[in-house]
Amino acid sequence: RHSSVNRILFELFCSAREASRKGLYQPPAPLCDIFWDCYKANAPNVVPLCAMRLSLPPPDVGGSARMQDLMDPEDFFLYASPKNGLLSDVPLEVVNNMPAVRRCSKREYAKLVKRMKESNMIDLQDYRPLVVNGLFAVHKDDLTDRLIIDMTPGNVLCVAPPPMDMVSPTDLACLVLPPQECLYVIKSDIDNCYYRIEVVLWLRQLMGLPSVSSVD
Repeated sequence: RHSSVNRILFELFCSAREASRKGLYQPPAPLCDIFWDCYKANAPNVVPLCAMRLSLPPPDVGGSARMQDLMDPEDFFLYASPKNGLLSDVPLEVVNNMPAVRRCSKREYAKLVKRMKESNMIDLQDYRPLVVNGLFAVHKDDLTDRLIIDMTPGNVLCVAPPPMDMVSPTDLACLVLPPQECLYVIKSDIDNCYYRIEVVLWLRQLMGLPSVSSVD
């Protein structure tokens, strides 16, 4: 679903940019603001980003599980190298001109980077990553908010994934048990699951975040 949305946003962005260059269309607002309005319409629980309220993994816990250890070797092959077919044919120049939602003050972003580094969620480097994405926050509960990384630019640089067959309540309704048998359902929710997964080195360059000054 997210890949399809990103692809639609990418196509709309390219069309709007080309029409604007030819003088055929004048956006009523900066394209980044238009993207932000789309997010707010679909995520009404967006809140101002406060670094200390964000739900993040505990110190040194981020990246504690390697993606290659969690995937079948055949599935991981696609991600093992940029030469294995994961990257799309979208020009990098177009990707880097795509507006990404970035709703975070300079001060709070510096605090967030420090927390993410303490949690082992990020690597710091002194050169620009291949792609720079965005970020914002949504309400989670009374004490915490959820960090959302706007990976629109990074996702556009990847090919669309194959369709997935997801389990739904309909599948549960179709289960038939023998007489006198019981069905047990177990639910487990891993805290900040995806922020605990360490991706391979080259793929991190598609997941770049805005730069931060060492002074901050």
